Amino acid sequence: MPVIVDGISTAASVSSSQAITCATLEGGEAFCWGFYWDNDFVEKDDGSISPVPVQWLDSRQDSPGIASLETGDNHACALHVDGTITCAGANWYGNLGNGEFGTTISWVPTEVVGIDDAVGLSLGYYHSCAVHATGEISCWGRNEDGQLGNGTEGLENNSAAPVKVSGITDATAVSTT
Repeated sequence: MPVIVDGISTAASVSSSQAITCATLEGGEAFCWGFYWDNDFVEKDDGSISPVPVQWLDSRQDSPGIASLETGDNHACALHVDGTITCAGANWYGNLGNGEFGTTISWVPTEVVGIDDAVGLSLGYYHSCAVHATGEISCWGRNEDGQLGNGTEGLENNSAAPVKVSGITDATAVSTT
């Protein structure tokens, strides 16, 4: 039986994955709930869940509004109205796109490096892809099976920063799994 989510009344979009659900509100704010989320965006040591929505707290003081918020298996990313992207969550394969690989979970959203013109966003299991205003696509994170689309494959070719997908210059959307 469906349950109404407390505190969410003006949702413009919703994204859900195995462990995380997020909603973008009409006014440009976003909220997430589920496994790992608590009131400080810090992993709970006891593995408990946040049954209520927690606001997406951007690390930038001058944060623009959020156009959409997408979820991957263990990470989430916000596409901001100014074309930038911030991500939070697990960073084991570089899936936060901040230029670093990590072994911990960070719920403080950090900016994806090198992207300031995104118009679309999709998150996969441990990788993410963005559509640029130019029609190009950039992806980052796990590349075991060639998910990044740059002609490489294998875990040794994971990327903690966005790389351009080869041969695509006129995309209007991207979808990942």
